[in-house]
Amino acid sequence: MAIIATGGKLHWNYLLALDRDMEIVSRYIEFTTTNENVYSIELAHLLFAAASEVDVVAKLVCEQVDPTARRANIDDYRSILASHLHTWQIRRFTCLGTGCRSDRGRIGRPVAILIGGGRTTT
Repeated sequence: MAIIATGGKLHWNYLLALDRDMEIVSRYIEFTTTNENVYSIELAHLLFAAASEVDVVAKLVCEQVDPTARRANIDDYRSILASHLHTWQIRRFTCLGTGCRSDRGRIGRPVAILIGGGRTTT
């Protein structure tokens, strides 16, 4: 038996794993404004994991948007993305439970919200 590795949906699958972890947390902590000051090691872990993934994906998006630009830190990412934002369509979506709804209709679980140059960025 061989393990076949693909570069497929690594970041998407990681997002789904974080989403599942948040669903588990929601069984113990109700996500309401009255609980905004709740703290736990698990919440800190999820926050750092999500922030790290945002950093990685932002760098990859910047590489696609402007391959020659410097991408050393989040400030570089911000300037690259902001300079190209006018070419993107921003779609709004709301997720409740297991289903989501975009400004264009039902879309299932969270999907790409930034579309640029005919390519979908996830």
